[in-house]
Amino acid sequence: MRMTSGKQTGIPGIAACVGGAALLGIAACGSDVVIDAPHASAGGASTSSVSSVGSSASSTGGAGGSSTTTAATSGGSSASNTGGAGGSSTSTAAASVGTSASASSAGGAGGASSSAAASTSGGGGGCNDTTSDPSNCGACGHDCLGGACVASACQPIQLATSLSPMNIAVNATDVYWTDNIKGVTSVPVEGGAPTVLTSTGAVALALGTDHVYYMTAVGIQMTPLGGGPSTKFEPGDANVTFSGLAVDATSIYWADNGKKGLFKIPIGGGATFTLTTMGGSQLNSVIIDATSLYWINGGPMGTIQKIPIGGGPVTTLAAGLTYPWRFAMDADTLYWCNAATINNLGSVMRMAKSGGSPTILAAGQDSPFDVAVDGTHVYWVNVASKTVMRAPKGGGVATVLATGPNEGTEIAIDAAAV
Repeated sequence: MRMTSGKQTGIPGIAACVGGAALLGIAACGSDVVIDAPHASAGGASTSSVSSVGSSASSTGGAGGSSTTTAATSGGSSASNTGGAGGSSTSTAAASVGTSASASSAGGAGGASSSAAASTSGGGGGCNDTTSDPSNCGACGHDCLGGACVASACQPIQLATSLSPMNIAVNATDVYWTDNIKGVTSVPVEGGAPTVLTSTGAVALALGTDHVYYMTAVGIQMTPLGGGPSTKFEPGDANVTFSGLAVDATSIYWADNGKKGLFKIPIGGGATFTLTTMGGSQLNSVIIDATSLYWINGGPMGTIQKIPIGGGPVTTLAAGLTYPWRFAMDADTLYWCNAATINNLGSVMRMAKSGGSPTILAAGQDSPFDVAVDGTHVYWVNVASKTVMRAPKGGGVATVLATGPNEGTEIAIDAAAV
């Protein structure tokens, strides 16, 4: 689903949606626009009109002429006039929410003068309705990105459908997902016609600068982001059970449950390098930063471990976790879901990449599955309750961004949406 903060990504099948709660409250800002401001002239008329933040306008009518001034702004405005001899003067000022407006006029000798000022009340930003206005949903400037606003909450928008969506990722322009029946597909983040990149059933995927990398039954492959011929890297065989994929500028990294290990191969092709065969039987997520590869061993006593991306000793960061599943990271912290096996016993966790004690960010979750993070919040999907959630990264109240018609399993975010 694209949620506004949110774009929502799919609650299968795929709902790469836009809705829910926009990630960023992006306020629309006006610019200074001078429509017309002629000089006064004898026997003529003078008209001045200005629209901007904190604008003002003034004009003086010529002898026997009239003077009209209008100022409109989102931050307080003023307008003043002086009518010419025998002329008239009209001044109007309008300001938006929570601002002030003033208007003044002075008629010339034998002329008439009138003034008007208008200002709306309420909290700033130029909006009056935050309960149903999709441009100001829940807060002024919070845009639903094309979705409806209901009871101050942005509603999801379906971007595409898919038979059996698996993983999802997003870049600046498109949403990508795998389908273990149909392959890899993309759709523009703002909506549009989906593009089928490959028709070979696929599972995990990762986005590079120019290519999308994905796992199939016949190996690890890459395809240009806009579509084109596929390149195969690692052939599949009877012992291969791919379960996690990551990519950086030089290499592709993956987890293999069948071979019970972590591996990498150069992006330009070459020999496969074994990072470790210490992986468990439920490898289900891998992630990398500039120095290390991190992975999850699932199960009732799950672990999170890491290894240098060039190879080296394995470090166990956390153990005794209850069915840990997907995870995400920022500069110094890991975030993951403990799915649990009983409803409302799941949790969303965090811990430093360097190790230490894990911290619970959200307890009592209904089978949390996948997680994403931005500069301020952690986002996740609860499979059993069909909800998209978020909570502050530093801890705080978890809130529901959207409830889907189906069970959501994967999540991705960009700067505007979930």
